[in-house]
Amino acid sequence: MAKNSNGLLCKLGFVKSPGAAVPHRKNTKDCVTVDMPVPAKVTMVMQQHIGAPCTPLVKVGDKVKWGQKIGDGEGLCVPVHASVSGTVIAIEKRPHPTLGTVLAVVIENDYQDTAITSALPETDEDKEQEETDGCQHKS
Repeated sequence: MAKNSNGLLCKLGFVKSPGAAVPHRKNTKDCVTVDMPVPAKVTMVMQQHIGAPCTPLVKVGDKVKWGQKIGDGEGLCVPVHASVSGTVIAIEKRPHPTLGTVLAVVIENDYQDTAITSALPETDEDKEQEETDGCQHKS
């Protein structure tokens, strides 16, 4: 979309307002980029939006891998995947900034970054193995 096209869309009646006029500032332009430490625990909420909440697919004590689906549901529901590998230490209600209190899965990070195989990009070795297997794997 072209620069300032919201103004034209507003004039044509497609949008009600061109938006907020926010001054352009780069207050951090001289700051050094800093890598943030990986958290010891992550809280993965089971409801991501106004749609249906997910049902946890894991239980307390389960080992999970990075990228593993840990919550899913029916209808308008967004599946939730683990952002770290580790151990599920709690499944409980937690505060959410817009949805009130929602069910969440808490994972204690093992700092191993063990990923599920399907979350990793295919390697040349995988392709060679597929050719020698004589079978075609679906992607």
